[in-house]
Amino acid sequence: MASAIKTPVFKDFDLNMKMHPTTGKLIIRKNDESLKQALKCLLLTDKGERPFRPFLGCDIRQNLFELIHPALDGLINFDIRNAVQTYDERIEILSVSSSADPDNNSLQVNVVFRPINGQTPINLNFTLEALR
Repeated sequence: MASAIKTPVFKDFDLNMKMHPTTGKLIIRKNDESLKQALKCLLLTDKGERPFRPFLGCDIRQNLFELIHPALDGLINFDIRNAVQTYDERIEILSVSSSADPDNNSLQVNVVFRPINGQTPINLNFTLEALR
């Protein structure tokens, strides 16, 4: 008797809380889109921001207010890898890169990862900007 190996399906609600135009139900994000949303949410959460989970998150937003120096990319890389290893065992980080724009006080972050059960890499880009 052969048993089929089932691959897990990752599902999350869309954080924008948009409704599907025909069914009227909340839109569901699946697999790659769900993992992207969860990773971005984890990385944009500052430590101490969530009640009862003071260590959850990644403090990369504080790097917006640091002086631009050669070690900044290494600090961001370490913070992202540490947060993912600690709080999201569904993904494996392949590479992290960042580039600072001191004139606009912003930081462009690029994270390439893959699901533990998958082979294809997924690319997540986002920009951090300091609010004035």
